[in-house]
Formats: sequence, structure tokens, C-alpha cells
Amino acid sequence: MTWICATGIAWANSSTEWPNWRGPSGNGSTMAGNYPSHWQADQAGWKVRLPGKGGSSPIIWKDRIYLTSPDEGQDAVLAFDLDGKELWKTRLGPESAAKHRTLGSSCNSSPVTDGQAVFVYFKSGHFAALEPDGKVRWKLNLTERFGQEQLFWDQGSSPVLTDRQVILARIHQGESWVAGFDKATGALSWQVARTYQAPSENDNGYATPVLFKHGGQPAFLIWGADHLTAHRAADGQLLWSAGGFNPNGTANWPAIASPVIQDGVAIVRWVATTARAKHACTGSSWAAVVT
Repeated sequence: MTWICATGIAWANSSTEWPNWRGPSGNGSTMAGNYPSHWQADQAGWKVRLPGKGGSSPIIWKDRIYLTSPDEGQDAVLAFDLDGKELWKTRLGPESAAKHRTLGSSCNSSPVTDGQAVFVYFKSGHFAALEPDGKVRWKLNLTERFGQEQLFWDQGSSPVLTDRQVILARIHQGESWVAGFDKATGALSWQVARTYQAPSENDNGYATPVLFKHGGQPAFLIWGADHLTAHRAADGQLLWSAGGFNPNGTANWPAIASPVIQDGVAIVRWVATTARAKHACTGSSWAAVVT
């Protein structure tokens, strides 16, 4: 049984959206405001039962909540208002069964929106843009086009947006890549390879790309296969690649948590208790034990 819940505490700033995985800054933070510091079931302002189990996060744009869920064997996108009323539900086609039934899900990638469309990606390969009213703008199947992602767990990386493109990374065993698709049409704008040799399962990537500015131009980071890479957002061109995070060749540590950028430094979580960082300009690095 799966639910979506909301507390009774008002959203601090109605002009502040939560448009993608980990919020507008991509680091899980938001502006100061009147937010709940503890979660209790009896504090929920409302609760709505969902049609299936999903690992994705809801997103918010103005007065709309968007999320993905399996629905009677189909990949579905749902929209709710801020009072929990379902506004629409759009099915995109048959879902792919979760790889690990007790823990897995067919819809782990979170939606992303710019207010003009909602972009979604599913394990089945369904990759689509929907209008705010739920109508499908375009739909692709990346599994049919590029093959199934070779991951130990179900897919987890979410798409991110630039002004013109929706960017998606498929970091997995074998030929990995990152690509930009036209937001208006779904046409492939560019695709660049991102394949590194890595110990067993370390080439499985579940982290989401993180947007930032490089020399004043839009760029993004990808963490996976024991490498942190920076790419130009316009065409995916590699700006730099940083390795050396796994000098002992430790296996079975896939990239799950997305990088965080602060003051020009990208911080990544590697293994259970270690954080490592690379400076985007100097290449200097450090490691710290996280307790």
C-alpha cells in the first residue's frame, strides 16, 4: 500500500517550486521557512492512496503535485492539487517488473518540470513529456532504441533540464552514455559515451546529474564508475574527468548519492563512511570520514 501525504503546515513561499529530484538547487535544501522538523502520522493535512509502489519523489510546481506510479501494470503519471485532489492520470504503456520485488520499483526516477511540461523516465524505457493538463507532448522508448539498462538494482537516475534540453544519464554495465533531448520534440540533440572500467558493480550508476555553471556556461556533473565528470550542457562535451576515488579497487560500491556543489567544490559520497571532493579548477582533492 502506497500513499502520498502532506502536512498541515503551509508552504512558506508560494513562488518557490520543488521542480525536480532534491529540489531547485539539486542538493535537498530550500529557503528558510516554516517547515515541519518532525513527522508524525497524525499531523498529516491529507493522505491519498496511490495505485502502486514507486521509488520516485513527488515534485511541485505552483499549485500542482506531479508524481509517477505503476497503475494496473502501466507506467503512469499523476497530478494532484495541494489539497490532495487528483487532477489527472496519464498512462504511458506497460511497466517493467521490479528486479527485486520486495525492494524494487518500476518507477524510481523522479519527474522534472519547467512549468511548461513534465518529463518522466521509467525502467521500461518509457521517456516522455506531458503538458500540464496531462496530454502527451512526445513519448519515446529508450529500451527499444538503446537496449535495457544493465543494473543490479532498478534504475534510479532522474532527468534534469536546461533551457532547451532534457538530459538523461544511463550509467551501467557496458556502454554507458549521457544524452540531451529536445524538450519540445523529444529529438536526440546529442549523445556522448561515458564508459569507464571499474570493479564489479561500481559501473552501476543511480546518481542524478547535477547542473552548475562552468566559466559562466551551463554544465553538469555525473558521478559513476568511480569517476566524477563535468560536461558542457549544450552538447555534452567532456570538460574534465576526475578519477582516483577508489585507489584500492574496492568492488560493489555503485554510485547512488548525487554530488553536491558548494563554493566551487564538488563533494561525492564514496563507500559507506567516506566523502571525497574535487575542486573544479585546481583538481586538488581531499577525503573525510563521515560518522
